[in-house]
Amino acid sequence: MNNVEEPRPPNEETPRPQDVFRIGILLEGGMAVLAGVIGWMVGFDPTETIRLEYDALADHARAIGWGLAAVAPLAVWVWLIDNYPIGRLREFNRLVDERVRPMFAGLTAEQLALLATTAGIGEEVLFRGLLQAGLTEWIGPPLGMWIALAAASVVFGLCHYISAAYFLLTALIGVYLGALFLWTGNLLAPITTHAVYDFFALLYLLRWKSAPKP
Repeated sequence: MNNVEEPRPPNEETPRPQDVFRIGILLEGGMAVLAGVIGWMVGFDPTETIRLEYDALADHARAIGWGLAAVAPLAVWVWLIDNYPIGRLREFNRLVDERVRPMFAGLTAEQLALLATTAGIGEEVLFRGLLQAGLTEWIGPPLGMWIALAAASVVFGLCHYISAAYFLLTALIGVYLGALFLWTGNLLAPITTHAVYDFFALLYLLRWKSAPKP
């Protein structure tokens, strides 16, 4: 398949897209490994809601279905932020155009899909499967559930920090994914939403995003 967008000449501030792809796969995949190691050390399985048993297949199918449905509001959100930015959202769009978009220009759709899938698995196992679920169990319901949701979402936002606006939007996505995890009780739901949303957002960013607004 042809590249999604012709690569731009590299500069000192923007890493080459192929390097971003390789490093991204290692980092995102490494998050799942890190979650597994920490979980083993503390005696908590971050993937315990994904039982590889026949009687769990129907539950997993429902979770994936809800995960796919949950992508729609996020896709609308991306379109609205791009076309109707207000306040700090203008800064967010500028950062995306100047710093995020060049990093992925030149990657194929297959590479974007693999990167998005790895991010969906790695980040959800770490932030929702380990941090949110682990804190919930450690603190105890019902208070622990809400403390864990807030904590995991803030850490999720901080790990994606580029600016205050970027942090806030990412933390809100963390709340959305965490709430989906709570509602379905299955980590496959936020994994699906995260992976499909990331793929859509990258394609939108490189193919359909409107011209920067002054």
